[in-house]
Amino acid sequence: MSDTLIDPVPERFLGVWQRISMEAKGKPADTTTRVYWIQTSALQADLRIPAGRPDFSGKTSLAECSSDDLLWLAQQQGIAGMTLAGGELLHRRRQVDYQPTRGRDNTHRMRFEGELLVEENMHGSVVEKWCRLAGVEGGVITLRLLEEAEADGRIVPRKGYLLVVGDYFLFVRDRPEFTRQSASLEDLFEAQDLERDDMVPFLDCEFSFGRRNGGTQPWIIELSTLPYREGKPLFAPGQFEALHAGGNALVQRGRGRNGLITRRWSIHEWSEPTTT
Repeated sequence: MSDTLIDPVPERFLGVWQRISMEAKGKPADTTTRVYWIQTSALQADLRIPAGRPDFSGKTSLAECSSDDLLWLAQQQGIAGMTLAGGELLHRRRQVDYQPTRGRDNTHRMRFEGELLVEENMHGSVVEKWCRLAGVEGGVITLRLLEEAEADGRIVPRKGYLLVVGDYFLFVRDRPEFTRQSASLEDLFEAQDLERDDMVPFLDCEFSFGRRNGGTQPWIIELSTLPYREGKPLFAPGQFEALHAGGNALVQRGRGRNGLITRRWSIHEWSEPTTT
């Protein structure tokens, strides 16, 4: 990465973006993968869900998914972390990565074609086009997950983020399992010859995108790497408003996969009035 990438992200790149297309040399243009990207002045997150997803209706956890279901989920992508800028260059750090691709360069050249934002990798071999979504007026909230505690008091080390811009949010919760670097989760599974139950911890990585107030209910999840989370609220009614200070952090209590959980968040940015 160039040493010149030391600036905050320019305002023209901030907001909530939906990808229109991706063109890679030697491949047909991809216009069917569902991709959303939230960019703030210092943090970013995106998730990418391929077309042709199996039917996950009726399933409530990864443990209920078949081996074929899990192998399909292994194709998904998502990253989150810091962003550095320099002129028309953006570098997105993979501090949470759905795929085991730590260390892969993620520096791109950015330019506008009318209202579309065009992103091109440094080799010119991949070009993505984005449109900015409406409904981004309002404040920006970005939180970092410090720790997650189970009902029995056990502390689960996790990385995570909550990025909120206007009416949109993207929630990120890293997996509990460390993944060694590999070209993809599919390659990792094949190399380790994993059985179905052994795949589950590697796929327990959540990237959930949704609306705070503009959906069918507040904080509704519209698209997620955990399909059974879609259509459900990220926060129960009043829970986000009830976030309260615990030392230098916000404390959230709610229900997780294994019962009650407590999450401690640090505030990275909060540019709308704090609820009291």
